[in-house]
Amino acid sequence: ARYTQVDGKVILPGASQDEMEADRPLDMLFLLDCMEKLSGGADSRFTGRIDTNNCALTGMSFGGWATAVAMEKRDPRVKAAIMQCSSVGSQLAEKRKEVDIPVMVMLCTEDRVLGEDRNEANRRFVETHKGPAYMLEIKRGGHVSFTSGDLYNSEYGNGIGTSCPSLTKPGENYAPLAIEKQHEIINSYGLAFLNAHLRTGQTSVASSNKYNREYLLENHYADEIIVKSKNS
Repeated sequence: ARYTQVDGKVILPGASQDEMEADRPLDMLFLLDCMEKLSGGADSRFTGRIDTNNCALTGMSFGGWATAVAMEKRDPRVKAAIMQCSSVGSQLAEKRKEVDIPVMVMLCTEDRVLGEDRNEANRRFVETHKGPAYMLEIKRGGHVSFTSGDLYNSEYGNGIGTSCPSLTKPGENYAPLAIEKQHEIINSYGLAFLNAHLRTGQTSVASSNKYNREYLLENHYADEIIVKSKNS
């Protein structure tokens, strides 16, 4: 995180960008190692309650980039991944290992932090992925649409608020889709993806929950979003 608050104290990352890029994907897999130990008996509260062999990675922005790089490690415990407004560049989108686990890429058309080049790299990530790949693009959203920034500032900007500077129409503003609706879209497609690719052995999910594989393949919000899939 850019910073963390613990007992009122602000804690900064304390590392260079290069160091964080090297560490963060490994940190994600390290956490799986830790949870595996907890589930294996290191802590009775978690014993037998965490299926570390059936996990999804997810992250937003730099975390989305870290998710993409962590997938390249080919950890067999990782069965799926969700990348939200990921800061992947064209090189990572085009030159990757033969990773074929299911992936969902979420982005927002008006994301002025990523800009059009990195938004396009996210679209290309879906097109070049070797396994099942899904894209969800919110047209009237921005970089912080994937956050809860609205809880402390209803006019946070870049996807949250009544009016925000536009990426697609420089010099103009756009009216973001209500953040509650954006979160509904993000959560419903995210849940459908995880139900489809992590809970594959639970047939009751497919039969009783509308958020399933079929849900992923359709546009449920008309002109507000773009939905694409590949190898699904």
